[in-house]
Amino acid sequence: MFKTAARTMIATLATSNINEDFHGLLHGEEQLRGTHMEPMWEQFKEEYEALSPVDLDEDAMFTFFNNVDRVINHNSRSDKTFTQGINAFTAMTSEEFAEHFHLAEN
Repeated sequence: MFKTAARTMIATLATSNINEDFHGLLHGEEQLRGTHMEPMWEQFKEEYEALSPVDLDEDAMFTFFNNVDRVINHNSRSDKTFTQGINAFTAMTSEEFAEHFHLAEN
């Protein structure tokens, strides 16, 4: 199973990178428009569906875009000390993330 997941991740990384392809949007250099949404969601699913801890259904899509908006707002700040990007957890709510990593137990 690990070999399959590793191959999938390597193959995905070799073919595309959502953070590079949408760099201008994610850093506030371009305005996010409706025409960006379908290509961004499809690329996210292509790159991360095998790695995402949640099903990438319609609810996850709305969570994904809410989180993308947070990434854009953060990266647009002049006082930021780090940048954010998209990863396998971007379609998760804060609650799903905490549950997945058992953060409430700590």
